[in-house]
Amino acid sequence: MKIWNQLPMRRGEQGQPLYKLLEAQYNLVKRHETEVVMKDLPTGIRNVEWLDYYGFRFLNGGQLLKNVLVAEKEGFDGVLIDCFGDPALGGARQLLKIPVVGLAESSLHLACHMGRSFAIITDRTHWIPEVEELITAYGMESRAIRQNPVRAGNFPREEVMRGITGDGGSVAERFKEIAIRCVEDGAEVLVVGCALISPVLFRAGLTEVNGAAVIHPHLISLKLLEALVDLHKAGLPVVSRKSSYLSASSGEIGELLASLA
Repeated sequence: MKIWNQLPMRRGEQGQPLYKLLEAQYNLVKRHETEVVMKDLPTGIRNVEWLDYYGFRFLNGGQLLKNVLVAEKEGFDGVLIDCFGDPALGGARQLLKIPVVGLAESSLHLACHMGRSFAIITDRTHWIPEVEELITAYGMESRAIRQNPVRAGNFPREEVMRGITGDGGSVAERFKEIAIRCVEDGAEVLVVGCALISPVLFRAGLTEVNGAAVIHPHLISLKLLEALVDLHKAGLPVVSRKSSYLSASSGEIGELLASLA
């Protein structure tokens, strides 16, 4: 099984420590025969700070979608969109015939399986409205805690980057502080709402806070995708083509891509 892991930006050599960390963590849960291939974004956002801007992320989503459309042609069995905002998820799921998963959608569904209520702890305060919109879009409002279901750690970027290559203790302690208050407000499950923060916290050994389970989006999304690929290979549907994900022909897709070139 070959999985296309799509990053939301181009990191180049600077991204290698993160990729190695993700690969090591994937190896803990994936099947032996599953190959996960990290894919930078060749066009679009280059600076991690630009991800703070909603407009930039919106424009970047189009570039991300164009990139993943070649996954099927290159022999990949599934696509994992590696950003908690699930950029271009719906578009990719509609246009590709292979299974596609996103971190947030996968995490929220698992959270509902693991407990009666959840909270999401994201990276920056200005990401809270967008993550709240995801909760609504995925129909999960009734399972989110009532008081501030999405909270931000505002983790110092230098501490996060240090956590990728070594000590992430300060990031974990900050996460715990917020998580404890979420648990006090009723959260039974805690979702790490940032693809950059999660690997740091997992490396620090953070899997629960005061008995509340912590969901690390990459790991559970990969396991879900493996299951969907199995179903797909068995000839079973993994997405409905009735309305939302109405299938477009390869010819139509090629014609549109040519007009956008």
